Amino acid sequence: MESRMKINAHPLDADGNPRNGPFIEYFKDGTVACEGQFSEGQKTGEWKYYLKNGRLKAIGRYQADQMTGDWL
Repeated sequence: MESRMKINAHPLDADGNPRNGPFIEYFKDGTVACEGQFSEGQKTGEWKYYLKNGRLKAIGRYQADQMTGDWL
C-alpha cells in the first residue's frame, strides 16, 4: 500500500517518545496523505490513506500495530 506514498508514520515522535493520539501525514503539496491514531507508539483504530488528488486510497483498522479485518 505504501510503495508509492512516502508515509512517515514512525512509532516515535521527533523527541524519541512513543506517539500517542491523532496522527496526520501530508504530501509535499499540503494535502493529507494518511490519518489515524497511535497508542503507545502503535497504530490503532481506523486509518485512512489518500491519493495525491485527495481521493481515498484505502481505509481499514489496526489493532496493536497490526492490520485487522477487511480493508477497502
